[in-house]
Amino acid sequence: LVKSRIEKIEAGKVITYDDFADLKSFQTVALNLSRLNRQGLIKRLSKGRYYKPKQTKYAVLKPTDSEILKSILQKNGGYVGGISALNRMGISTQVPSEIVIAGSRSNRKIQIANLRLRFTKGPQIESESNSQNMSDIIEVLKAFKRIAPSEKSLAIRKLSKELQMLTKKETELLVARSLQCRPYVRALLGAIIEKNDKLNPQIEKLRQSLNPISIYKIGNVSDDLLTAINWNIR
Repeated sequence: LVKSRIEKIEAGKVITYDDFADLKSFQTVALNLSRLNRQGLIKRLSKGRYYKPKQTKYAVLKPTDSEILKSILQKNGGYVGGISALNRMGISTQVPSEIVIAGSRSNRKIQIANLRLRFTKGPQIESESNSQNMSDIIEVLKAFKRIAPSEKSLAIRKLSKELQMLTKKETELLVARSLQCRPYVRALLGAIIEKNDKLNPQIEKLRQSLNPISIYKIGNVSDDLLTAINWNIR
């Protein structure tokens, strides 16, 4: 059964024990995968992960980075955060030395093929709606202090545009997620929402979560975000 299924799997796909969960015999599946690896039908990628090699004229191709990431997120949960979120939103072209998996079940570092991965423990964004888009907004807000001064104006514009594209329900989910983040993240989110929609009811929810006398130093954004002063952002 294991061999038959693998023969039907597309070359380059990551294969894990979860693909055979219905067989209800972990040890037998592990034994067969190990045997098929020795026979060359599959190759070991990392502990518990294999792939069906694709032979080309010049070399044997491994799974793409995106395919590896997809299998990791399916098993571990979370989402790709850190600098990668700045890249996806078009704010920075900096190439991260490691990929951050935020909202994971535990903190740890691993390397799979050429990918260096750092898992950070934390709550996950609800599975409904456009979760990657929402997580990117949160990650950019969290990284805002580290964004170069010359890129802060661009970041404000990008965040404002992304927030305008969210539905009412998505905005509610995003605000709920932000309540678990540091105060400056909530303040910045509130200022951008207020800039886009002064009557949005989520503004008051964010304001009530903050200390009214706290000052949030994230860099001078007053020219691009006139509402920043209302949230004690300096």
